[in-house]
Amino acid sequence: MQSLIEPNPAYRFTSNFKKFVTRGKNEDEPATKPAETELGLILDRAVSIMAPSGPTFGLDLSNMANLQQELGKSKEKLKQVVKEEIITGLNAITQQLNELIKERKELENKRLDVDFYKGRLRSSSTASAIESATTSLNEATYALNIGVATFENECKEKIVQFIAKSHCSDLMPSFEMA
Repeated sequence: MQSLIEPNPAYRFTSNFKKFVTRGKNEDEPATKPAETELGLILDRAVSIMAPSGPTFGLDLSNMANLQQELGKSKEKLKQVVKEEIITGLNAITQQLNELIKERKELENKRLDVDFYKGRLRSSSTASAIESATTSLNEATYALNIGVATFENECKEKIVQFIAKSHCSDLMPSFEMA
């Protein structure tokens, strides 16, 4: 039933051909191999069944089976490379992005503190209250400025690290000049 639903023509052919070759044998192989590799194995079995029909046909079918198996192995290698290099890199970037989002929220809180002290300074009427509010505002502004500078430096550093890890070394000089 899945061979009718499956949009992959290689899987459909493999499934139908497997049914043809294994008819009456009650063979059920696990579908852990890629469709191309499985098709190559089935074609290999078909060569042994159809070998008497002609020497060239059997040889051509055998070559095709080997190529299909190599294609399946290459597909698995590609999946492994994508998993190891790209997905792992994206997970690291996501983690760094989450850290930057936390730091940005902390900066927003510091900005709110500055706004609070500005409002307190405006509403102050006595000299001691004005002096206290001014001191608090200056401290909050200083903390905000330090936080912004640190945040910008960390962002630049993480971008440079990402470019270095992603093997985009040709982008590195243009980024450092900016």
